[in-house]
Amino acid sequence: MPDDKRDVHVVLDGRMAELLAKISPETYQEYMHQRRGQAYIYCKLNVALYGTLKAALLFWKRLLESLKLRGFKINPYDWCIANKDIDGSQCTIVWPINDLKISHKK
Repeated sequence: MPDDKRDVHVVLDGRMAELLAKISPETYQEYMHQRRGQAYIYCKLNVALYGTLKAALLFWKRLLESLKLRGFKINPYDWCIANKDIDGSQCTIVWPINDLKISHKK
């Protein structure tokens, strides 16, 4: 936990910086910089880093679309589980929070 007397700064680079600027440009665009062709955000945090819930939701939606395009069926009871029959065996992908677990017989 940071000391109340010290400022807390954060640097986000690459895809995360671009994603935050896209999600909430009015909040993050003024902090967006470029270094060696790569986007980054450098800012002092006041209370919390807002927008991370939206980033998680965008990740979930993008992953869902990608899996559906590859023929996976989303579990109707748990939307963080996808299944597909591959070579006669079920392939299951589970993403409980921010990790992916893939299981298959082969």
